[in-house]
Formats: sequence, C-alpha cells, structure tokens
Amino acid sequence: MKLRQATEEYINDPEVELAPRTAESYLHHCNRWERLTDDPSLDDINKAAILEFYQGCKSSGLAATTFQSSWRNIRAILRHAKQKGWISEVPVIRTGKVRKRRPVVPPWNVLDTMYTNVSRTIWPVLDYCSTEAFWQSWLAVSYWTGLRLGDMKELRSSDFNAAEGTLIAMANKTSKEHIYPVPEWLGRHIDAVSGSGDDRLFSVPRWSDNRIRRELARMCSGVDLRRPVSPQQIRRLSINTWTSVNPDAGKMIHGTGLGVLDFYLDPLMLLESCVPKMPVPEQMKTEATFVAG
Repeated sequence: MKLRQATEEYINDPEVELAPRTAESYLHHCNRWERLTDDPSLDDINKAAILEFYQGCKSSGLAATTFQSSWRNIRAILRHAKQKGWISEVPVIRTGKVRKRRPVVPPWNVLDTMYTNVSRTIWPVLDYCSTEAFWQSWLAVSYWTGLRLGDMKELRSSDFNAAEGTLIAMANKTSKEHIYPVPEWLGRHIDAVSGSGDDRLFSVPRWSDNRIRRELARMCSGVDLRRPVSPQQIRRLSINTWTSVNPDAGKMIHGTGLGVLDFYLDPLMLLESCVPKMPVPEQMKTEATFVAG
C-alpha cells in the first residue's frame, strides 16, 4: 500500500468526518510527497524517507513551515494506518521549531482608502452592476463577515433575508454555518450585487483568485504598504476589529466560537449586540455609488 491509497482510505473513513476542504488538503500534501520522493510503500516510510522528503522540499525552495505542514498531515495518515494494522510503527523525526512570520493586519484606515479607490478597478465587467459597485459591495461584505475568499465567491442572494436582516454563510473549510446581522447600509451593498443569473452575489469564475487579488492591489495604489492588501488580510482585519469590540464576537467571526461556545451563546444575538460599536468607514455607510453596469 502506498501513501495515496492510505490517504484516500483515511478521508473516506466515516469515523473520521473531515470537512471537504480538509480532505482536499490531505490530497494536496500527498501530491507533494509523490512529487518529491520515490513514493515508497507505507512499510518503507522511515526516517530516511522523511529526510528525503525534507531535502526535496528544501531543494524546491519551499519554506520549512511548508514541510512541517505536510509532515503533520502525512503523520496523521500513518497513525491511522497503524490503527488499522497496515503498518507497525510511525517514524519519529525531530523537525525543530520554525519561527513563523507574524501575520500582517492592515491598518483600519486602509479599508476606507480602498473603498475610495474602487474607481481604479477594471474587472469584472457585469451587466447587472458596475465594476465599482461590485468592489464596494465586496469590501463591505468581506470586512463585515470575515469570510474566506472561497466562501465569498459562494455567497448567494438567497442567503440574505432582508426581512430578518440576516446573512447566512457556510464555511467550506470547516462546514460550519455562520449567521450575521445585516445593518441597513450592508443590505444596500448586498442588493447592489443581487442581480446575477446564478444567484451568487459575486458572480465571478471560481478560478479567479488571482484576478481578485489584482483588483484589490489596484485599490491599494498610492497607499504606503509593504504589499497590497489580500483577501486573507481583510479577513484578519475583520476578526481583529470584531475581537476588539467583543472577544467572543471575534471567535464567532473566525469560526472557533462555533462549537461548544455557540451551544451556550446565540451567535446572532452576540453579534447584534456589537453592531453599534463596530467601526465602519463612514462613506461605506453613506456614500455608496451604486451605478448600473
């Protein structure tokens, strides 16, 4: 048996219950293993094989943290294989501690500048809203919800309940359902992008991640930053800002609070109590320029 078969057995095991995104990551690390090693059988995965994988990662220019991430996933597969009786031992290797770079959270006022700079964007060209309105709405929804890039692209008009003032989203990575209060100003942003034929709020190709990052970079033009703001940095800004208002609210936005904590707390009630204190750029609330495409 090779690592590939063991990985597929693991992610399809009903007792494991992995989220789809997590299952994909295991296959991703398996692909890396096959690419950078001789792909030995499970019985032959020993310290020497792991060191070969490490050297392969290093020679390919991958960071030490990337190797450690892959090794954690592979080790989980090997532990599962041992439980199943497919191998007798899981190799132990000391990888040492790697200093991780501190995540960059953009200054809050950058969001205001980006909102002003939507006039610099050139994509997407849609028939139901202007490019500027698309990005105004993207920034507003992304900041308010803290959703990951992939989840932003899957948001649908039907997820928005105008009567109740709520927006529901399913996190693909964790399979957890998020519910957000929608103030009047955010509802206007959602309405502005609700005319797509496939019900998605942000109707762009699912493979368009680089295009999205490129347009965000256009909005950062002229801003004194080490690098343009990315979708992940907007998520960090959102989580940090909600956390500054209420630490439990930040956990709800991040997703870690949607477990034991939300058994005792009502996520919507908690977030609603924070809405008056949540800082939002004034022009995002009052000066949206929703123009037909």
